[in-house]
Amino acid sequence: MIIGILAGSTASHLWANDIFEYHGPFNRAYGGAGIAMGRGGEAVLLNPANLWTNWTSDAYVDGGLLNLKYTLTPSDPNFSPGRVNIPVLPLPSAGGSLKLSNVAVGAMVLPTGIGSKSEVKDLPLFTGGQFQKVSAVSAQKGFKVGLGAAYKVTSRFYVGLSAVHDRYSSESTIALTETDTIKSKYKWQYTRPIVGMRYRMRNLGTLAFSYQQGKQYPYDLEIQAFSEPPQIVNLINYRAEVYGIGMVTKAVARFGFFGQYTYEKWLKAREFAKTPNQALTSSAPVEFRSTDNFVVGTRYRLTRKGLLSFAYSYYGGNKGPGALDENGEIILSGRGPQDFEALSRDQYTLSFESIGKSSNQLFYLTSIEGVGLNPEGAPNPYLYNLKIILAGYALVLR
Repeated sequence: MIIGILAGSTASHLWANDIFEYHGPFNRAYGGAGIAMGRGGEAVLLNPANLWTNWTSDAYVDGGLLNLKYTLTPSDPNFSPGRVNIPVLPLPSAGGSLKLSNVAVGAMVLPTGIGSKSEVKDLPLFTGGQFQKVSAVSAQKGFKVGLGAAYKVTSRFYVGLSAVHDRYSSESTIALTETDTIKSKYKWQYTRPIVGMRYRMRNLGTLAFSYQQGKQYPYDLEIQAFSEPPQIVNLINYRAEVYGIGMVTKAVARFGFFGQYTYEKWLKAREFAKTPNQALTSSAPVEFRSTDNFVVGTRYRLTRKGLLSFAYSYYGGNKGPGALDENGEIILSGRGPQDFEALSRDQYTLSFESIGKSSNQLFYLTSIEGVGLNPEGAPNPYLYNLKIILAGYALVLR
């Protein structure tokens, strides 16, 4: 039962607006390559040294339309596949930077929920030893806010420090039948620092580095199954320690190139749970896997005031089978739509940047496909197949 409950209760975070770990106009327009390509207030999320990418103060607003589809194909051929189509309208992010002599300061805010309710039908759920499709209603409240500063050491070298605070809560109701429901509430908050550097080479381009501290934090999950009294599940989650390097070259014959590599160092977190119907007497580690991620892309200057770019990004899945009991049986699934990062993803981004005297406009289109694998020998190799289309627009004022 606990697998199904957690899948339903945390799926709402997947539907919410924090579906990417990167935000801001240049991060999104260049496929997530924000370590070198980020500018202005968005820089506090990945590399605060990029607050000095622009020499003038700036402000931005960013938003987009997103459509998400996923298919669940269990390894048991007797279970029919489940499919969900979720249209989402992400809330916009906003931010800016201010230049003060040799110091630049910046900030951004990203709402991840304002309490509005969303309903999804035919949600795939495995409970009671069988697969079934249910409906779910969820409401989210939360925000992510970042503050940072960067110091201009020389005209070519910059260092920065920022802190990002994430606060989130959700309430969900899963209807198994007209009378049988499972209600859940969960919430968390944490803050972690980010350090960045940026060096502009004379003739080759720019190198950038960043480091994000790993963070382990507790969160509470309250579950009320059917007519039973509510019970609390106390869990511990973890954000990876991230090392990153990025580069952008100078243009040659109107072409420029950019790239990024990040290494996410994941640790094993421990999860202990009490289901509404029975106690799980063991506490077992969830298998988090360290992952490699990269972005490669190119920009082409159409005119003096326009840039066309294309990027390919790959993000590795970071979880194994999940939590095991003393007998080696899975008691908590480590893969699922409840955890976007559990899936390996291929991403393609096409964007156009219009450059004006006092503002830039960005238009971008992103396609993402994520997969989670079934055990070897299963009729379908993919347990989860997720597809996302994101179309966005941003306005940057200088």
